Amino acid sequence: MKLKVHHQLLALGLSPNELKVYCYLMSCAADGIAIVRAGRIAERCQISRATVQTVCTSMAAKGVLSKANRYADGHFVANAYHLSTFTGRFFMLDADAAVFGLSGSVFATYLALLCHRGRSGKAFPSLRKLASALCLCRNTIISAIRQLVSLKLIIKAALRAGKHNLYLIFSFKENEKEKELPSVHGNSSSKSASQNTFYFTHKVSCVTAFVKTKTFFSRVVQFLDNPPLPTLLPEREKNRILGKCKRISMRLKRVVQKLVCGYNFNIRQKFPSFFFQVGDDIRDGT
Repeated sequence: MKLKVHHQLLALGLSPNELKVYCYLMSCAADGIAIVRAGRIAERCQISRATVQTVCTSMAAKGVLSKANRYADGHFVANAYHLSTFTGRFFMLDADAAVFGLSGSVFATYLALLCHRGRSGKAFPSLRKLASALCLCRNTIISAIRQLVSLKLIIKAALRAGKHNLYLIFSFKENEKEKELPSVHGNSSSKSASQNTFYFTHKVSCVTAFVKTKTFFSRVVQFLDNPPLPTLLPEREKNRILGKCKRISMRLKRVVQKLVCGYNFNIRQKFPSFFFQVGDDIRDGT
């Protein structure tokens, strides 16, 4: 199930648990009204019932939702949550049970990365921007990103030193589809689920290794283009050192070009088009 999440929701300054509970209520809502018990919310979001009540009270005070009790034959049935209506830009979230099983900070970080994702599936927000948008500390964001990487929901890379990280963002359903891909030899019936999982992990590892290699060469080239030279060094000596660094930088750029060509030539016929498209985008610096 695809869930439409508006950018205005992240701009309200909600806590991670508030974001997760509100997104779950949206997945249960019909015409802006979600009728669900607090115990079911706690079970699906893997938080305590007291936390659900605290979160709903906080969101009601912020004007995000309003809560009303539903009765049948004089007995309490469930809570009715009237959700606010948002407009403007939005992004799509796979409302899978595994998504709501993430911890609050990990879910909020994943939501913020999806908010910054482009059509190619890439996002490059800074850690400071993520921490400011989610009202979390920098270390919490770093820990959440590491957990998302371990779950294979994102691939993290840094194309140039001092620049923002590049994140290739996936979803749980995309991971499941990749695990169900046929084998390289085309005989999917003879391959078990564990072998398909191995192929998917190997593909992600190849892309990650290529990104890390490209990142290393890019950092070396950047250092050679602007080497730290002593201020008291004679001008003639500075020009000589800069000229030598420039020649080495040009040679390294040729090595990177050969590496990219070999990358495209060797795996283009073995892996899905998405992965070598990622490599092409990384090569072009987009």
